[in-house]
Amino acid sequence: MAEDVVVARAGGSSRRAFDVKIIVGGIVILLAVAYLVVAALPAGTAYYLTVSELADMGERAQTQQTRVSGNVVPGTIVRSADSQDIRFQVEDESGRLTVMYSGVVPDIFGDHTQVVVEGTLGEDGIYSAEVLLAKCPSRFEEAVPTGSEYTEPG
Repeated sequence: MAEDVVVARAGGSSRRAFDVKIIVGGIVILLAVAYLVVAALPAGTAYYLTVSELADMGERAQTQQTRVSGNVVPGTIVRSADSQDIRFQVEDESGRLTVMYSGVVPDIFGDHTQVVVEGTLGEDGIYSAEVLLAKCPSRFEEAVPTGSEYTEPG
């Protein structure tokens, strides 16, 4: 009977050691995941400036990459002959900014489109954008079928 008690104790301590390893392993994994989430947050946040905030930066705007958001001013879009270069103005409640961009233009880009541009401000006051993002409308309204397309259920 004394042997049974010793065997039970040996099995129990082995079990406790296994439980401790699982708990420690779980804590290490949890800390690693928490670190990755915290490290990824600054890269995932997309902060952008208003037109007046860009102007307030002064000469720093000419040397520092920035993001500026605004609406495309109707009638200001001018495309080059090869359609790779585009010049337009964006505005928000604080002012207007002339933007030059060379590259692929998003399909939804046009008058009144909300855009975010990323680049630097030139000495001439023209913003040289390396990235042009057009924001999709946040609300879509369902189209009601007209004429013969619509039939009453039942």
